[in-house]
Amino acid sequence: MFKILVARCDAIGDVVLALPVVDNLKAAYPDAEIYFLCSERTKDVVINYPGIKEVLVEDRSNFFSYANRLRKYRFDLYVSLWKERYYAYLGFFAGIPKRLGPNDAYFSGRLYNLGSPLRENILTKHMYELNLDLLAPLGIKINYSYPDLKIKTKPDSDLVAVAVGARGANKLWPPKYFIPIIKWLNQKGFKVLLIGGREEAEIGEWIVNQFTIDKVINKVGKLELAETIEAISKCSAFLGSDSGPMHIAAALGLPVVAFFFTKNQKPLRWGPLTRNIVLHEKYICPIVCRSTECNKNICIESVTPEQTIDALSKILEGGGFRDRAEIFTHWCHKSFNILFLEKGWGRNNIPGILKSYGFNVHIKPLNFNLRFLKNYIVANNINIIHVLSNSIGPLEKLLQIYASNFVPSYPLLTKNPKKELNDLKSILNYYKEGFQSQ
Repeated sequence: MFKILVARCDAIGDVVLALPVVDNLKAAYPDAEIYFLCSERTKDVVINYPGIKEVLVEDRSNFFSYANRLRKYRFDLYVSLWKERYYAYLGFFAGIPKRLGPNDAYFSGRLYNLGSPLRENILTKHMYELNLDLLAPLGIKINYSYPDLKIKTKPDSDLVAVAVGARGANKLWPPKYFIPIIKWLNQKGFKVLLIGGREEAEIGEWIVNQFTIDKVINKVGKLELAETIEAISKCSAFLGSDSGPMHIAAALGLPVVAFFFTKNQKPLRWGPLTRNIVLHEKYICPIVCRSTECNKNICIESVTPEQTIDALSKILEGGGFRDRAEIFTHWCHKSFNILFLEKGWGRNNIPGILKSYGFNVHIKPLNFNLRFLKNYIVANNINIIHVLSNSIGPLEKLLQIYASNFVPSYPLLTKNPKKELNDLKSILNYYKEGFQSQ
């Protein structure tokens, strides 16, 4: 019997976005037994997922003891979806003959004898797509389908899930901001299901005390993961930060209004590929973004309750972005920050077209000093450097490399296209091709 071990041991959302890998492996190897290695905290995402024979919970108490326990399963193929070196060593010392995973790391990456780069510098690829790209060395047909938790329930059309927190990053919206939103939902006849982790339990209690008990159901810190999945499946819409519950809601097919606050969060990488509206506003922040360490509120306070109510109103009335093309455009608008460098010649219509659609566009002459440009790129979170010229010189290449040390996404360095682009779709596809070819 051909045995496969798939490993993804970090956050809930990451495990959700790994599910298409299971689907594709099962389609390619229908008679194989697929095991899934994850953390204790995330096991309920995959415990009953079709195609998975058994869920294994990681044990870091003794590496070699655990590797020997895995060895006894006699796995034939190991698929690791995380760049952490621990998992490269784990597959090797578990004696699995075929080991597939991200080989970006110079030494530990060599332990994957079917390795390929994760290529996280491709901003225009979603995380679930990057996971599926890792399967290329197997030579199997890949179906690039978004995660589906395959849970079919009849949702309550009057119940909206509101996630009040998010684990692992600076994604916690001020609790007071939720009050006018919940009041608005109640006035429109909707009940609100508050969800969140145990660390947000006090927030849930504070919010629910502002309302009558029959209008707001407080489950913050009171549900296990399996119960959270079930509760979200009974709702008609979801509001919350880029987080595990958001990815669960999207994989259940709920329409989603999602907060993407920090520089690190990009809907092009992590967005909910269901009917959605992403809330992310322009702001200037001079700090190099390390969101788990940041105590500033510049990004999280950039989105207002009024903007959120407007987005929820559209979603609850059947609006929002729904097909792949319009979602891609919406996410580009919320992800791209573009710096145009003027060389004194080679201008085109691209900056003006992007400005007319509200994109975050900056135009500077090339003769600014490197230190100023670095600081400017950090403050505005620039991820595309477009040289208004037919050629790219060494100074621009140096700027790209220099800036890449200070911004979350490796910036695209590009020049004018050979053919004049006069519409938004062509411009965005030009940048998409640029990211995928760099």
